[in-house]
Amino acid sequence: MMLQEIIEEAAIYKLPEQQFLVKKKWKIYSKLYAKESKVLKLQGAVCNNFKVTPNGVAYMYFSKRLMKKYNVTKEDAANLVNLLDSIKGSLVWVVFVEQMKKKTKEPHPKGEAPENEIRVRIRSRELAINDVARNYRGGGHLQAAGATIFSKKEMNSLLKELDTLLEQYKKENPEAF
Repeated sequence: MMLQEIIEEAAIYKLPEQQFLVKKKWKIYSKLYAKESKVLKLQGAVCNNFKVTPNGVAYMYFSKRLMKKYNVTKEDAANLVNLLDSIKGSLVWVVFVEQMKKKTKEPHPKGEAPENEIRVRIRSRELAINDVARNYRGGGHLQAAGATIFSKKEMNSLLKELDTLLEQYKKENPEAF
């Protein structure tokens, strides 16, 4: 919004410009940062229940049951990926989110039934993780990528790959820790 438009809108509401700007600022702030209490409660569950691999990959698995317990959407859960970004010693963090899709009668590749779909969000502070995502039907940017898996076996495999990548990075860059 241009300054002139703000001044004109302030005049409509018969408010001094500065008071109007403060009201606008808080309206914008609340839309961007205010969270529903159920999401904050889920954040607490993440902080209390995330796991870390031997070399420091932090991760959280959002099951249908967990999302139902907190009455949140799969998008709410996926958006918590960066809650794990500041764990000392963890340069890679991941969230796994069950997609809660209905069973279909359509043919699908073996093991890729839609009702088993799990979306993966992978983030990193320093390592390139997009190649690992490509191995699991995904891709993305060097330090922010996504993937799709269909089983806990694939989840464990993905975590092992990331853990090995982080282990190698630690050996080559001890100053990073």
